Amino acid sequence: MTVPSGSFRSSAEQAGTRRLCSMALTPILSPRFGFGPSHVVVCLLWMVVYLILSYLPLATSGGVWRHVAAGEHICAHRTLPSATDALPLAAGRPATDTSWLSDVLLYGADLIGGPAGLSTLYACVVLQTLSILGAVFYLQTGRKRFSIVGVALVTALGFHGITVLRPATFGLLCLSGLLLVFVINERRSRALAERERCRGADVLSCSIWLAPILLALWTNLDSSFVVGAAVLAAWAGCSAIDVVARQGIATVLEDADCRRRLLVLEVSLAATLLNPLGLDAWLAALGLRPDVLGAATALGSPLVLGSLAGVPFAMACLAAGYLLKKSPKPFTASEILLFTGGALAAAWNSYYLIWFGLLAAYVMVPHIAKTFGVAPRVHVPEVAEAARECHLPPQPLQFSYTLICVMVVGVAGLLSPAANRTLGARPRPRDHMVARQTPLGVADWLDAQNLCPKLMWAMPDWCDYLSLRTDTPVMVNSALAMLPDQVRSDSARLEQGERWQTIADRYAVDLIVIDKERQRRMTQLARRAGWPWHIAYEDKQSLVLTRADQPSPRLATIGQEEST
Repeated sequence: MTVPSGSFRSSAEQAGTRRLCSMALTPILSPRFGFGPSHVVVCLLWMVVYLILSYLPLATSGGVWRHVAAGEHICAHRTLPSATDALPLAAGRPATDTSWLSDVLLYGADLIGGPAGLSTLYACVVLQTLSILGAVFYLQTGRKRFSIVGVALVTALGFHGITVLRPATFGLLCLSGLLLVFVINERRSRALAERERCRGADVLSCSIWLAPILLALWTNLDSSFVVGAAVLAAWAGCSAIDVVARQGIATVLEDADCRRRLLVLEVSLAATLLNPLGLDAWLAALGLRPDVLGAATALGSPLVLGSLAGVPFAMACLAAGYLLKKSPKPFTASEILLFTGGALAAAWNSYYLIWFGLLAAYVMVPHIAKTFGVAPRVHVPEVAEAARECHLPPQPLQFSYTLICVMVVGVAGLLSPAANRTLGARPRPRDHMVARQTPLGVADWLDAQNLCPKLMWAMPDWCDYLSLRTDTPVMVNSALAMLPDQVRSDSARLEQGERWQTIADRYAVDLIVIDKERQRRMTQLARRAGWPWHIAYEDKQSLVLTRADQPSPRLATIGQEEST
């Protein structure tokens, strides 16, 4: 009888097998999933950023309260708001709401938690945006320090845009996701090319097909989706330029990568039509329709290099010129087009500075790493990575570092304002959750009075908040593009106190709210105003004028209330 080879094992071999099995069950995390000291530092930095974002007050400059009111109308009537719903003087004019999905999200956050809910939503969206950008820069360079450098560059260039909650905040999240798709597609395409080289198969990464989904979602969130379409066009079209530079124009259509990129671009552009407005979304985003509820181009002005926003912009342009000369890695056509296009758009309108910040960091960070002699880590296949882990010595402190990261996240969650209701702690004061310029006193006074004004005038950003809180019809709000030219002109003259009584009579305005800080001349004129106008309310921030035909409420001033 023949005994199969290996059927009997020695006692030493059996003992070795038992030893290997016991070692396999030891509670040591894999190096691929365990954290180290650098991860603890990064986690601590992100949680500090989250706490800072959570305690930032809600600014009124982005029209957040108008978008909350629009979201309330959409949820109540199941239709997009018209011009008459927001502005009575814009009756009969068509309206184009290019940010209906953002309006619904903002209204939902306000409905759940009020200003605290909006603040939590803002902190989560911005933190997610910066986290995705950090992943983009890490995948580009393979170094955590350059990931932090890239996020710092984005924050420095677009600080004023990041600190304001508006529909464009969701657009920034979509753009960061699009850049992440580009980087992942490039890495996977390179790995597939190395694997399939011997077979001669076409290289294709399925991750790039997330781009049309992102662009379709972006179109319903904000009119800034044209930025994403332009970035995608630069990514697809400039690859053809690179092929022409290497091989000649005759090989463009023969290149498989160019054909795939053009196909992705075509599908993405078709996906932008998946919105309630259809093609009108493009017309509104490009400024070809003047009836947009808050046109993006009206939010900014030409960039001044001597301003706080212009100095980082000029420094970034100088740094890009230095990298263009010193970087060992050559600039591609798409990188040059993205940087120069973003710089020209930001110089023309400061609103686009935040978009330039993302694109500039995406282009510059890999060249910064190359210039300083730091090469990206080579991608290691999964099989080789698993084999390499078998020979690594045990690292028991990995569990400790992982536990520290979990504790840091938990402590940050407990210290954030979102945990106040869960822990039963005292909520933040209302004046701490909103910007100092928000007219809280006027809103409380209007709620307490039995007034039914026909039309109220205030500064556009104040009208957004007051109309949401009190349901009072207003003459203007932050969607100035919806109003006729004559109404906008008269509102600007009334703001400066020029023939303000005549303008108020012309539009039947019977309630005027004055910002003492921004309307000092109008404040002086209001104190000298005679019949039929009188001061009905005053505090340190604002002053309210009403007509004599309105019910005369008791004059309420801070000084009188304190003396009482």
